[in-house]
Amino acid sequence: MDVLLLSQESLNLLLDGRASGLLRGTFTPKRGDIWLGLVAVGDVVARARLVAAHKLDEPGLRRAGEALLEQQKRLCYGTPHLWELDKVEQLAEPWRISSAARKGCVQWIPAHRWQSQHPEPVKRKQSGVTRAWPKRFPRKPRSDGRGPDLPQGLLLKQKTAKER
Repeated sequence: MDVLLLSQESLNLLLDGRASGLLRGTFTPKRGDIWLGLVAVGDVVARARLVAAHKLDEPGLRRAGEALLEQQKRLCYGTPHLWELDKVEQLAEPWRISSAARKGCVQWIPAHRWQSQHPEPVKRKQSGVTRAWPKRFPRKPRSDGRGPDLPQGLLLKQKTAKER
């Protein structure tokens, strides 16, 4: 599942049940279960199901609810879109992810950044850990001729005790 980062105010509206969705300036094709996180902190605190996303005109905005109407007055979207969320539930224990999102922007953190489907924080790599040589930078053959990269005829013979 992907993580959608939101402001604290938007998250409170959803968790209190005063809003049934989010106002955004763009459409999203995503559907299904998502995690909801705080934009400045990076804590994932809730889970929801993204049901639909559609454009809102002025009468539709009034029908969407008073909380969203107030939010639209503060935001200056040309064409507001309503992202409808269902089954918004707060997690018992929040977990942290690393994020560098700016306040106010929509940022999705894709699911492939998690090591598994379980809600675990992203583990940072330790410095000083050696890794394998990357395949995109092949090693050059050794200058002394030792190694499997050179044909058999070019391999240097090692001197035996009798030849020395």
